[in-house]
Amino acid sequence: IALAVYYFSDSISTFLTILIFVFFFFLSFIVIVRAMFRKEKSAFIVGGGILIFMAYIILVVLSSFFNFTGYSLDKSILSIFVLISFPLSISAYLGWQYASTNVNLKKQLDEVNRLSEINLQQEQEKQHILQNQNEILEQQVAERTGELQKEKQKSEDLLLNILPHEVAEELKEKGKADAKYFDDVSVLFTDFVNFTSTSEKLGVQDVLNELNVYFTEFDRIMERNGLEKIKTIGDAYLAVSGLPASNEQHAQNAVQAGLEILEFIEKRKAENTNALDIRIGIHSGPVIAGIVGVKKFAYDIWGDTVNTATRMEQAG
Repeated sequence: IALAVYYFSDSISTFLTILIFVFFFFLSFIVIVRAMFRKEKSAFIVGGGILIFMAYIILVVLSSFFNFTGYSLDKSILSIFVLISFPLSISAYLGWQYASTNVNLKKQLDEVNRLSEINLQQEQEKQHILQNQNEILEQQVAERTGELQKEKQKSEDLLLNILPHEVAEELKEKGKADAKYFDDVSVLFTDFVNFTSTSEKLGVQDVLNELNVYFTEFDRIMERNGLEKIKTIGDAYLAVSGLPASNEQHAQNAVQAGLEILEFIEKRKAENTNALDIRIGIHSGPVIAGIVGVKKFAYDIWGDTVNTATRMEQAG
């Protein structure tokens, strides 16, 4: 509007221009003051430069319009100062904003580093706890495994104490052991003489203690000569040579075991007046061997060879 009116009246156009600058000055002043009341730091920096710049423009316009004669300041220096006030304030604001941003970023970076250290420390503590727990669990597993191995070994030793090794392995693998026929073995059968009357005279406990001494030594003799102990029936002792693994020297081994039993009995009689006499019967031939029953099972042998060995002992 001021430019359009300029073609018709210079004074009116100048007046409108002054009004525009005054209005813009006060509008800027109000906006900047409001921003200052809101405590926005940028208002103090940029607003100051804008107000100085606008005030100077208005002053120049007014001085030109009214031809102020009292305006004696150095216009060139003042003009340079005022003209650079606006870009200088913008530059100051940008510098402050950049510095403020850097400070905030540094604070955030420091906070991130602090949190990272805390997280790293917590993670290390977790790893340490997990490692300790793993070590404890591994130790417990190792201890339990060792205990299980011991119990397993006890069970196997007990099973081998009841059954021959080959039969025990077959029983563990298949859950059962089939009876087998052996065509050439030697059966050894022993029985103590007058065991019943001796028990009544010495007492049951003393006789049982004495019987335990004999059978313990018999076990050693059987193992030394490669015989398989089958069972004890009261004061009778049954063993066999040549099974479950065949052995061509089964007869010689059985006879050697019988001779060693007799030698032990003679030594025992020389040391103990209450020692027992013994009869031994041996016979060679075929037998059937296997496990009897499913509860409290026992490895046993059957056949005429066993019966003949028993009769040989009874006739001794």
